[in-house]
Amino acid sequence: YELVSNTYPTDGVFDKDVNTDQEFTVTLKEREVPVTPDQPKTPGTPVDPNNPEGPKYPAGLEEKDLNKTVTRTITYVYEDGTPVLNEDGTPKVVTQEAKFIREAKVNLVTGEVTYGDWTPAQDLAEVTSPVVKGFVADKASVPAVNVTADSKDTTEVVTYKPLGSWVPNIPGQPTDPIKYPNDPKDPTKPGTEKPKVPYVPGFTPKDKDGNPLKPVNPNNPEEGYEVPNIPTNPGEDTPINYVKDTQKAKTTFVDEKGNPIPGVAEITEEGESETPLTKEDEVKAKIKELENKGYELVSNTYPTDGVFDKDVNTDQEFTVTL
Repeated sequence: YELVSNTYPTDGVFDKDVNTDQEFTVTLKEREVPVTPDQPKTPGTPVDPNNPEGPKYPAGLEEKDLNKTVTRTITYVYEDGTPVLNEDGTPKVVTQEAKFIREAKVNLVTGEVTYGDWTPAQDLAEVTSPVVKGFVADKASVPAVNVTADSKDTTEVVTYKPLGSWVPNIPGQPTDPIKYPNDPKDPTKPGTEKPKVPYVPGFTPKDKDGNPLKPVNPNNPEEGYEVPNIPTNPGEDTPINYVKDTQKAKTTFVDEKGNPIPGVAEITEEGESETPLTKEDEVKAKIKELENKGYELVSNTYPTDGVFDKDVNTDQEFTVTL
């Protein structure tokens, strides 16, 4: 208890009124002791260390009763659950904390504990997801959230899926896939940079629908070709198939002055690069036919066991002179 007032006189004496008793009053109130969160109390310890037999602190005044931390943990993992790592090899994790405190009062007579309000709600800030090379995240950020002392601890997971690749398929030539680039500002999207794929003589690179790719420099295909656009699903690969060019060849029949022999049509043919020419027998037959008509063979540039070349821009030309 705590003394409020005391009318009992110091050095008092009895009065002279025999008809009325003297009355004195001592007024007390139940004592309440404040407890602050920075000085929590252990149950059973004396309120006054100098009076171990006096009132003791009840339960409910420990550190955990007056202090509370609400935690949000953000983890970053790949699609298979493997953690994304920091440069030092440790898992990439962001931990956010909001701390709350309150005061209490304890009634030393009844042992009742009365709590004050927790400190106000707080915001856990938005956390931008990091860019991970070769992967896209399922969320650009973990949004800000308002928490109170009554909020539960939470865990957020950001999952990364692999980006696809441009996959050049060049017959007889192993080629590494080209990974789609990352967007440096948005971890959920691929970048817009476009590499180029190589020029291969005798072949034209085509997209998955069979459309030829555009040369970086139309005047010089040897500088390479622009890759197709990244698909809507950035995890999907884009095949780039190198298809043998269709080459053309023609054989003309001329006299020694270079003039076409009347009534003799040129022989034309088409085929893929590096495949055999197909008209050798027909050329020989035409020469034989003309010899039977009185002509004499002077020269024949049509090759034996020849093949179509790799130059799609220039037709092959052969000449039979008679």
